[in-house]
Amino acid sequence: MNRIITPQQIQKSIVKIIYKENEQGTGFFVTPNIILTAYHVIIDEKIEEDKIELILNNKKIGKCTVLSFNEQSDICLLICDYNNTISLPLTTSNIRINETWESFGFPYQGDAEGLRIYGTINQIVNDEKYTILLNCKEIDVNYNYGGLSGSPVISNGKVIGVILRQIDDKLGAISINQFKTFLQENNIEVHLEESINDIPRQLNNDIKNITYNYNVLNRLDDSIREAGSWILLEGNPGTGKTFNIASYTPTEKDALILGKYFVKVPNDDKPKSLRISKEYFLSWLEETISIALTGDIPPKTFESFEKRIEALNYNISGLSEYLYNDNLRGLLFIDGLDEIKNIENFLGILSMAIPENIKIVLSCISKEILPSDIKNNINKTQSISVSPLNISQCEQYIQKELKEDIIDFEDIQKIALKSEGHPLYMRYLIDYVNNFEISNDEDELKKWIDNIPNIGGNIENYYNSIWEKIYEDKNKLWICLFLSQLRQAIDEKEFFEILSSEIKSEFYSVFPKISYLIKQDDKLEIYHNSFKEFILGKVPLLLKNCNDLIVHYCETNPNSNYSLTNILYHYGLSNCPAKAVENCNQKWADKMAIHHIEPDLVVSDIKGTISLSIDLGLTTELVRLLLLLQRIDFRYNSVFVEYAHEMTLALIANKKYREAIKYIVRRKILLISINDAIHFLQHFYENKAFEEAAILEEAIDKEYRKFIHDGFNGKGVSFQTFVIKAQTLILSSNEASNHEELRNSQMIFSKYLDLLREIPNSSNDSSIENQNKKTIQLVRDHCCAWNNAYLLRRFGMNMDIQKMMQVPEVKINNTWAYTYATSLLMYKKELNNYNLPNYNTGLNEKRLSNDIELLIENFGYQKHNSSIVNIILSLLSNTSKPELLKSIIVEYLIIGEEIEIRNKNGVDFERFNYENLCLKYNCLGFIDNCNEFKVSHKQWFHNTWEKDILKLIEEIHFIEGKAYYYKASNLLIEKSSFIIDKIQEIIKSISFTFDYRSHWERSYQLPEQIFPLLYTKLVMLIYEFDNDRLELFLESLKIKCPNQIGLYTEGYRKSLQEIIQLLILIKYDKDKILPLIKLWQEHIISGVQNRWERTEELLKINEVYGILNFKTESELAFQEVLNTSMGPSWYKEAQLTPINTTLKNLKSVRNNNILQEFASILDYASGEMTFQRYVQDNKENFIGALIKNEKLNEALEYYKFETVPPPKTLIRNAEISSFDAPRLGDGYCLGARSIVEQSGILEILRHSKIDPYLKWALCEIFTINDDNFRFITYFGGQISNILNKIEKLEDDNIGKIIESIADLISNSLITSDDRRSLLTEIGKELTISNVKKLQGYLLNHNIKWGLNEDIENDSENTIKRKNNFDLFNDSNPSSDVKTDINQGLNLFKAERISIWMNNYSNAHKKTKQKLKSLFPNDKSVIKNLKENILQFEYESWDMCDDIIWFLEDKLDKNQVETIYKIIAEHFHFMVRSNSEVKEKYSWFDSSFDNNNSNGLIIDFIIWHLNHPVSYIRDKTLYTLEELSNYFPSVIEHLIKACISNTPNFSTELSGLILKEISIYNPILIKDCLINNPELEDEISKIKHFTIKKNLLDMSVNLNKIGYNQCYSKIQNSIPESIILTGEVFLEEDYIEPVQYIIDGLNNELLLDDKFCLEFNQLINEYCYPLSKIEVAKSDKYLGRSFYNEDRIIGRYQYILRHALNNAILHRMDKNNIDQIYDLIN
Repeated sequence: MNRIITPQQIQKSIVKIIYKENEQGTGFFVTPNIILTAYHVIIDEKIEEDKIELILNNKKIGKCTVLSFNEQSDICLLICDYNNTISLPLTTSNIRINETWESFGFPYQGDAEGLRIYGTINQIVNDEKYTILLNCKEIDVNYNYGGLSGSPVISNGKVIGVILRQIDDKLGAISINQFKTFLQENNIEVHLEESINDIPRQLNNDIKNITYNYNVLNRLDDSIREAGSWILLEGNPGTGKTFNIASYTPTEKDALILGKYFVKVPNDDKPKSLRISKEYFLSWLEETISIALTGDIPPKTFESFEKRIEALNYNISGLSEYLYNDNLRGLLFIDGLDEIKNIENFLGILSMAIPENIKIVLSCISKEILPSDIKNNINKTQSISVSPLNISQCEQYIQKELKEDIIDFEDIQKIALKSEGHPLYMRYLIDYVNNFEISNDEDELKKWIDNIPNIGGNIENYYNSIWEKIYEDKNKLWICLFLSQLRQAIDEKEFFEILSSEIKSEFYSVFPKISYLIKQDDKLEIYHNSFKEFILGKVPLLLKNCNDLIVHYCETNPNSNYSLTNILYHYGLSNCPAKAVENCNQKWADKMAIHHIEPDLVVSDIKGTISLSIDLGLTTELVRLLLLLQRIDFRYNSVFVEYAHEMTLALIANKKYREAIKYIVRRKILLISINDAIHFLQHFYENKAFEEAAILEEAIDKEYRKFIHDGFNGKGVSFQTFVIKAQTLILSSNEASNHEELRNSQMIFSKYLDLLREIPNSSNDSSIENQNKKTIQLVRDHCCAWNNAYLLRRFGMNMDIQKMMQVPEVKINNTWAYTYATSLLMYKKELNNYNLPNYNTGLNEKRLSNDIELLIENFGYQKHNSSIVNIILSLLSNTSKPELLKSIIVEYLIIGEEIEIRNKNGVDFERFNYENLCLKYNCLGFIDNCNEFKVSHKQWFHNTWEKDILKLIEEIHFIEGKAYYYKASNLLIEKSSFIIDKIQEIIKSISFTFDYRSHWERSYQLPEQIFPLLYTKLVMLIYEFDNDRLELFLESLKIKCPNQIGLYTEGYRKSLQEIIQLLILIKYDKDKILPLIKLWQEHIISGVQNRWERTEELLKINEVYGILNFKTESELAFQEVLNTSMGPSWYKEAQLTPINTTLKNLKSVRNNNILQEFASILDYASGEMTFQRYVQDNKENFIGALIKNEKLNEALEYYKFETVPPPKTLIRNAEISSFDAPRLGDGYCLGARSIVEQSGILEILRHSKIDPYLKWALCEIFTINDDNFRFITYFGGQISNILNKIEKLEDDNIGKIIESIADLISNSLITSDDRRSLLTEIGKELTISNVKKLQGYLLNHNIKWGLNEDIENDSENTIKRKNNFDLFNDSNPSSDVKTDINQGLNLFKAERISIWMNNYSNAHKKTKQKLKSLFPNDKSVIKNLKENILQFEYESWDMCDDIIWFLEDKLDKNQVETIYKIIAEHFHFMVRSNSEVKEKYSWFDSSFDNNNSNGLIIDFIIWHLNHPVSYIRDKTLYTLEELSNYFPSVIEHLIKACISNTPNFSTELSGLILKEISIYNPILIKDCLINNPELEDEISKIKHFTIKKNLLDMSVNLNKIGYNQCYSKIQNSIPESIILTGEVFLEEDYIEPVQYIIDGLNNELLLDDKFCLEFNQLINEYCYPLSKIEVAKSDKYLGRSFYNEDRIIGRYQYILRHALNNAILHRMDKNNIDQIYDLIN
């Protein structure tokens, strides 16, 4: 595969290189066993190869040697004895400045943690080893990133260079271009990037066979010499315009071809939509000009499309100057303009003032289709009509193309003459002769030749000449008509079924007579598009009827491949096009995905239906379809691309081989690496999917031939290339149906190996020949081992050593044991997998083990470590000679190295070391002669866990080794009870819980990586030695599953996956495996919300269901994949914006059920599904959207609900998910504060229509917060607007308010930088008079603002030059609205600014606003915006968002309701929230009064007295006191809060505030009570002691100003005296927070039994429906949600206080009231 598709490919190919335990660098695989790195990573006087360590995925991967190095380029190749499945493709390419790049490496010395780095290309460097300078966002100049040396530089999916060194905050890298030769000399494949100006290879192939039209080419030469910049090549369809341009080479030396642009290419790899787009055309022009001027492609630009067009014309002038200096004329060719719908828009990129020395050659059918300004620039001599071919040329071509000598030369001359030199007509005539039955009748053929009609150079004349015969025969007519309407080539059998019964009966007699007009490779289609267009023009009235018939076929055969793929297309062309819109929905899209229809077609159909919905005026359907496009585009282009490998495995497991092959081969080209292709080839062959195997094998062979061709042309051939071919031949043995055929396939394999022997002799250089011999011998050895392993697996065959020892010609030596051991391990680990057919070859394994033992006994073995390890591993479970193996083990154990499974960085798991540790204990167990073995007691404490794990590893593998020894010694029956008991003891010792696991110190992810390995090992041990208890063990695991078997999700999921796959491999009862799969699936569905992790896991689950033939479960699992494959993505959660846009602009919401739906979607999306910050923003914007929708009350309740939810909801939030929660409530959700308060407050300030004093109060409370930097400027803008509005009130309060703002600005909690930002923002809009006031008050704080400099402020009129947008905005409406609309829309075209762009300029925004007001209705909106919509330049949700904005006030109530449902449905499909989450927001269904906005805001401010953060609570208290001076209505709301007796802190604090107000401004309270006399009675009835006392004190202050009614009523409600009682006993745990108050009251004999009874009753009442314990628990979650606050006053604490205040009231009298107050407060 020539392209890197996923980040995983990069990471899985990157290795950390450690040399002599201290030097560290990075390398990456460029073939399965060759690594490319920087030479200086291992440079030494003498490189010690055994000191080079390679680490891949935290695992050592064995030894390596230096293959070759280039000191000049600082590049080195290492070859290792490890084959990696993934390698990165190297590409020579033009380096583009500003292009993005990425890499992965190990920058920090001693740190195993890899780091993804990325940035942009800064510059091209000369005279240094490094040739590219890279900007990198991760580089800090203070750190050394030397470990990145050797990392790949990846850009646009290709490796373009290698990092060599750090240069300050940048990185220096060397381009692949610089050392390409070195790589090719070492047989490393380097891909050559196809230039944008290369002739497409499809045309190149055809050019080789065409006959040149020299007349046209000569006239083209003449036109180029003439003056003028525009040249036209015109001619009828099929006259060869494209081939003339593709083959043209100028005869003049001063003519330079700059580039050739082809709009249409046969069998194009690129979609047509790409080539016809003006963006692609502009990129081509930019690159073409840059290459001509500099030899390189231009830097990547981040300028807008419009700016790029502006720059293009400057560049054309620069190109002209360059050509002029070299005395050259430059030629640009643009072919196929007929395919472009809006040619004027397409060519409008180019200026009409093209310099004289640049020629633009256009090609199309007729000059008339060109824009008028271009037509006017083309004179007669520059308009070239494509003339016919020379007749002699035609004769030669016909003679060459006829299948055989079926006609004589005289007839060839006649055909040439009749063809009139028209290439397409000649093609038809040749095909007619080649395909038609008259070829066998000489007289009939001559008669036909004589009657060939003349066409006068126009192919349409030929069509007219044959049309009468076609039209007269309705069978011919309808066959042609059907074929003209089909979108794709179709299988003949299926085409036959589409036809009516009448046509079917005549089909086989009629079809041969028109077959020359039809392509008939594998499928049927019209030969040339010109004939299709001819048919459409002849019978336009039949087209819809024809499509009706095709639709009928599709509807009656819904599951046929053609129907699935094309029904929507034909609906659109039928008499009922609305059906296309109706059926283009999620159900249809899922069906396409389930049947794996080509994604391009699915997306294309949705786009086509979008266009249709506009034409039909279906506004709401347009919105629905745009959102459908968003979801499906994400599914295919993000999720499915990422997991194509897993998808293919799942499809194979479900026996959907035809669908599977689509993901790995397209147009006979591999989409995967050639190594992966071999893996899948084994799958196809062993599943007897021979047709798919043949397709894959052909693609592999094509790649192989390319490698060989390139290799023998100087690049060299890699080791792996020959191995791949051999593996392909070996796997093809699956086609053998008998022993003879199998022997023949092996003969082919043997001949291939013999052929390889000849390769070394092809070189004249003896050193190269010797090197080649060694390489080929390695290839042959590897291929033979693989062949032996595969024959053993597939056919139970192996080469008997005993027999081979009898053959004198066979020379056996001590290397054979290693080879045979490797072959057996290859069989076990590489070829035998859970997802492949399970061939029972246990007996043959045993025979191979016997052969290895025989080889060791007779010929010995190599004593190097790799040989010994492989021999031990191959014999351990199968040896029949334990003493022989013991002797080898003893030799292995002598080394006795200390093995650490934790990396030196202390964090990462060393898999390679772990496997060595396991082998060590296997060996110790195998040679142990003692029958005693004690399983240790493991504590699993926070500081003992690592020691316990190491002990567990030792015990499991020790007992495994011992069991294998007993098995080999035939003692297994005798010792079985001992083995079984010990295994059970080991299992019982794994006794930790998830709670324990969460406290393990410095554990990181080590347990999650180790335990899956241990659990699978235990399953295998029990299966082999205690099979009866396997079910019991699996049951015990299932019992632990609710606790995630004590592991975090990664370890839990991996454990289940590995166990299930192992159970499949050992053929365990599938019905007993099913519950484990269900547990795995339930965990994924309920807990894993990240779309990437979830999709990968569900595809694996789908695969195992398929393997076990659980068809229904497999289908349901795949449906789950589809359900969550449509977003949201991780970094684009602005996709949720349409919720708020809809609420803001479509204000007619009939009920709040839809609000409940929206709130639940936002809540569900804010978990682990996405990047939470983005969703949090949407939640905060939801507040503003509700206010815009005239639902202020709901918005305020939503704010409160998200900030401090009710206790029951808070507990629910914290405890709803047990996913990764070691204890109940200790998951990922804290419980409260799911929005940022200050952001929510800003939404209220922006959108609510309330008194400016209330807005001032909110700014006073929230401007200073825990994230000043983020919000300070936004509050600054609000403050300036508020001050200006208060000034306009002219109530003499502005001075006091500004003084208060000055105090706020000078607050020490605001940093100087933030203060500067705040003042800058305030100054932008503040009136001059207010500026002066603020300056004065700030001077009191020693802040000099704007005294020595001008303040930027937009309140003064500034004169600026008006652009076209300004002029349009200022113009008066004309009498013709359509004209005004077109003028506005054309402005965007003329200025080359997308109408969907929202942040370009204020003038641009105002133009959009004006257009919005000009559109009379919804149909006008969508029809006028059609062109902009169908360009699909922006994401679909973004366009949809803007369309909804344009539709404000243009829809009826039913349409509005429909759009609300569409939006809700869209996000339901994306987010998949459940009913439980929706129920959480059921309070939206309550009735809300939105009549008094100011009153709602006052109550909202009062609510903040309950806020857990003390700063907000204290600031609210102070602000409410101040606010009463400017907005006296606050008094009434505070009194009502006191009267409510609600058990909230705000209730009590409201009384305290009133008391404070009565001290300095009692008149306000007096006026309120006079205006609301009923309040005095309510005040006197207050049951809350502290409030009553505070209001009594308030009434005393009112007395002082002559108002005594309130005092009298409160005083009269207080008894004169009470009887003191004895002490009561009240010491319960649940009243601990107020125990000290109760003790104080009790000591004064103020409590009685009634108090105790009432106190307890009130606590229960205030907690209801929760218990006291539950409310207290909710406070714990509340406290952790506001983690910056040192001490939270929880709600339970206040409930106790509130209950106490109410219960004590009856013990109050006029004598003790002050005493009680002091004790409580």
